[in-house]
Amino acid sequence: AREYLDRAQELDPGLADAHGGRALLALTDDDPEATIVHAEKALAINPSYIDAMNWLQLAYRSLGRYAESDATLERTLTVDPLNLIGRSNYSRRLCYTGRVDEARELADQLQRDNLSSGYAAHADATMYFEGNIADAMSWGLKLGAETGHAYGYVWAGFLLTRKYDEVRRLYEDADHLIAGAEGRWDDVVSNLKQWMEDYPLLDQLPLDTAHA
Repeated sequence: AREYLDRAQELDPGLADAHGGRALLALTDDDPEATIVHAEKALAINPSYIDAMNWLQLAYRSLGRYAESDATLERTLTVDPLNLIGRSNYSRRLCYTGRVDEARELADQLQRDNLSSGYAAHADATMYFEGNIADAMSWGLKLGAETGHAYGYVWAGFLLTRKYDEVRRLYEDADHLIAGAEGRWDDVVSNLKQWMEDYPLLDQLPLDTAHA
């Protein structure tokens, strides 16, 4: 990726997408400071670069700079009020700040424009911020049946209610999740280490292992 980004900047030093690509690459490399540098360069060239704003707010959030992250997220919605990723992220942020009713209203709007985004926003708010597992699972069923997405909220509900056979039926790679729910952290670590051998490019796996 770096080779082609270098070449792009040789051809056009003022190309916003080249800086944007470096921002995304830095975010993937878990380097939020570099993400911020490159995203800001991209936005200096193209102030309406929505993807760069999204990567920038994610980098701010990973550093605990929540006010700057929120401001960037609001900037995204000012530039593009219909942006699905921006509205989905804002829905979750509303939940985190205790404004769940507003998040549900936003989920209704999302649902009118994009079923999968709306259903996911409803399921997220209902399961993790209202504690209504059954209602969240019903949104998860609609998400899977009507949009073709995985039934993640359904097996998550079964996981929370300790119906582990149902979790395995819907998600065959759930052993580490079930072990975590039961507090068997050595088994979680062992399972994730095997995953790291099988999928060495998934940078989330070492982080999950460290958490376990």
